[in-house]
Amino acid sequence: MIRIEPKNGYSKNIVIEFKTEEALIVFPMKIISTIIAVLSTEFAVNLLDLIQRFAIIIASLSFILTVINYFYRRKQDKIQAVIDQVSFFRKEIFIENERLVNSIRNKEKEYSFSRIRLDNPDIESIKEKFPEEVKKQYNLLKDYKTLPEQTAILNMLEEFSLRVVYSNTEKHEAMKSIKSAFIELVEVHALVLLTHREIISGNELFSATLKLYSFWKDEVDRTPAKERIQKLLKK
Repeated sequence: MIRIEPKNGYSKNIVIEFKTEEALIVFPMKIISTIIAVLSTEFAVNLLDLIQRFAIIIASLSFILTVINYFYRRKQDKIQAVIDQVSFFRKEIFIENERLVNSIRNKEKEYSFSRIRLDNPDIESIKEKFPEEVKKQYNLLKDYKTLPEQTAILNMLEEFSLRVVYSNTEKHEAMKSIKSAFIELVEVHALVLLTHREIISGNELFSATLKLYSFWKDEVDRTPAKERIQKLLKK
């Protein structure tokens, strides 16, 4: 029990009376419990705030790791795509073209294929700029009946080009190993390519091939193999 008593008429004394010994023990315990509760509430708030901050940090780290993992997997996927593309060119396209070359040279041992540069991929344009090469490619078609084989090679080149163009791997370092061969094949089969575009599909066929060709055509050495060998022997 708390009682307020006057003292000297001016100030007051606060007197706390305990009627039982039990009250004497319980009261301080209540005060201590109250203090602990207040402190516990403050501690709980601080602990909750700490947990929330920690959760934010963990979430941020998780997001960063997810982003890193995404770009790592994307890079790995791109590397795998390049490996597959180069492998497809070497094991499928190059071999198919070699079959055609061998079948012709079995009939004419010294036969040499002509190349037509496609700066302007249009039949009339190449006839005007490369009349001899156009005539030789036409005679190849006429004399050796190579249209099916050349068309098959061009279809494979288009598949390869689609893979490269739409996976954005045309600038990858590994492509340097096949870039010259790709350009040579397009130019060797240029008349058939343009004929298909003009006659069959209204200039839509082999669009990916021509797009990739435009990326690479100025980056290759067109010096004939015999000339390159002669230069090496002179050094």
